[in-house]
Amino acid sequence: FGTCLEAELHEGRGVIAKVLIQKGTLKVGDAIVCGAAYGRVKAMFDTLRPNVRYDEVGPSTPINLTGLNEAPAAGEHLY
Repeated sequence: FGTCLEAELHEGRGVIAKVLIQKGTLKVGDAIVCGAAYGRVKAMFDTLRPNVRYDEVGPSTPINLTGLNEAPAAGEHLY
């Protein structure tokens, strides 16, 4: 469970959503739904150091994730 802080569409990379994880653990390959957007987590990156990649993140971790089919609105809940 988390919240989308912002999201945008990048050429070549697809949708990149900045998400704050609040409860539970998110792993690469997990199925996710965020508002009307859905998909699987393809990759997760540190928000301040974009070259640092995560395989798994826990609560209170802000990340940039890829894999959604469209950009969700800010404030949408991630499940």
